[in-house]
Amino acid sequence: MLRTLWKLEVMRHALGDQPITVTSGFRLYACNSAVGGASTSRHLHGEAADLGGDPHSLRTLARQARNREFRGILGPGHDDHTHVDHRTSRYWSAPTCGI
Repeated sequence: MLRTLWKLEVMRHALGDQPITVTSGFRLYACNSAVGGASTSRHLHGEAADLGGDPHSLRTLARQARNREFRGILGPGHDDHTHVDHRTSRYWSAPTCGI
């Protein structure tokens, strides 16, 4: 969990020390199931965060996450967040946002 928090802090600094809205972080199994999360979700291990767009665009957050070595980036295909996580291989699912 600390690695995720430190990388988010570095992102925040790179964005001019403006806040980053985290809409979801660590989840218990029951919460993860209730929100439709994957059974292998990195949220279950504190290694993922969903980032809301205010005050930054989802595209900006995805680009910053890529530059800060988050290995998993999902979105901004979602309407309301960009998912970032640590995984063993790179996975970017943002084909239309130009990252």
